[in-house]
Amino acid sequence: EGPDGPEVAFHPIAGPGQLPRELGRVLHHLVIDEKLKLADVAVLTGRSLSPGAPARTALRPEVKAGQFRLRLGWPDEEGAVLVESVRRFKGLERSAIVLVELEDRLADPAVLYVALSRARQLLVVIGEEGVATALGQTASPAPPCSTSR
Repeated sequence: EGPDGPEVAFHPIAGPGQLPRELGRVLHHLVIDEKLKLADVAVLTGRSLSPGAPARTALRPEVKAGQFRLRLGWPDEEGAVLVESVRRFKGLERSAIVLVELEDRLADPAVLYVALSRARQLLVVIGEEGVATALGQTASPAPPCSTSR
């Protein structure tokens, strides 16, 4: 039970190589179509941002997500989308959260709780089919995200 709001949007990908492109599509919809400010959107990864970590995120600041520049870690940078790990974002919120790279965290309820509870208005998940199944979603392409409801 909770307040009415848009459904969680799940965007399936076949593997990590598709992540930057699909993330770019989602960000385009949120920022360009829905008119959200970059400062109202954060991308949270289930992986680490640390350069030497074995489970490091596939996202890199030099690889754009569509037309969007990524900022890995704090501080926020004007003109870039913040990418942060789920663990480091604990206790924080944004209007829209895009969750990525949760495949390795599906058995960790504490991480999933933090990940799924950071969005104030809109939650989008990009992941492989196993992520959709674990979160009780269907793996079919999501309808366009919408913040209006």
